[in-house]
Amino acid sequence: MSNIISFPTMAGLLYVGNVAGSPVRFFRSPLSIPDAPWCSYDDLLLALRFPRDFRRKMRREPLRDVRTLYTSKDEVAVIDRDHAQGMVGAAIDLGFAPKSAESDYGHALIQALNLLTDGWPDREASEYRFRAFLNHLPDGDDRAASLADLFHPKRQP
Repeated sequence: MSNIISFPTMAGLLYVGNVAGSPVRFFRSPLSIPDAPWCSYDDLLLALRFPRDFRRKMRREPLRDVRTLYTSKDEVAVIDRDHAQGMVGAAIDLGFAPKSAESDYGHALIQALNLLTDGWPDREASEYRFRAFLNHLPDGDDRAASLADLFHPKRQP
């Protein structure tokens, strides 16, 4: 038996975006690596106009990778960029959300990421953004090496 006590992740609101005409809250990632902001799971389900019975089912049986953050006011279920983009695509394909939801989500995510790195020196902010992207590429993806070379070019002999 372990004596390790797991403490909840405390988070402050980073940004409120607009997806398909509805507010979606964005928070810092609960991971300890460079990562894009995560969004409120419930906000996104509502914004994407999934039917009420589906939203209830998803709250009872959430995605495997839903995390819980605690703010000073409440607890918020959050999901990462990959899962959020998958939900947006599914909602559009099923006809629940307008096609603009995809660009709305992307714009809101970029705004949240810009706020996360606001005030940082340009090079560090850019490197953080690239690393946040790289951390979600599958192993062996050749884009990782190409992007990494932008910040750490190999010396020519």
